[in-house]
Amino acid sequence: MSHISTHLGGQNPDYMLHGTGVKPGSDPKRPQAGDGSTVAPEDAARFLSCYCSGHCPEDATNNTCETNGQCFAIIEEDENGEASLTSGCMKYEGSHFQCKDSPNAQTRRTIECCSTDFCNRDLQPTLPPPIPGSKLHVT
Repeated sequence: MSHISTHLGGQNPDYMLHGTGVKPGSDPKRPQAGDGSTVAPEDAARFLSCYCSGHCPEDATNNTCETNGQCFAIIEEDENGEASLTSGCMKYEGSHFQCKDSPNAQTRRTIECCSTDFCNRDLQPTLPPPIPGSKLHVT
């Protein structure tokens, strides 16, 4: 469960999840052999194709987005107690933090992340049990 403050853009899940796809067919500048640059393996750009539903960038086609980070699936409970499952691309910046659960979250939600092409298509996160006495506990 991730505790996310909506006051800081860098920690807001919508900031991390919306519009995070790399434009399909784009050719981002990557270091080329012989250009004098070096890139550590963990810093090398890698682009994943992910299934997206509910969190698709505007230029997504066939429910597909591309990212330099991770694919995700998230289930969230709204204020009426309805659960919704969405999925998409998460940019690399902050993705490790976003993909960790926190028992102190203010809303019932679970996010699962993965890092192979279309790996999120089969993810099925489940909501954590309600906390009795919390204002989010719907009876």
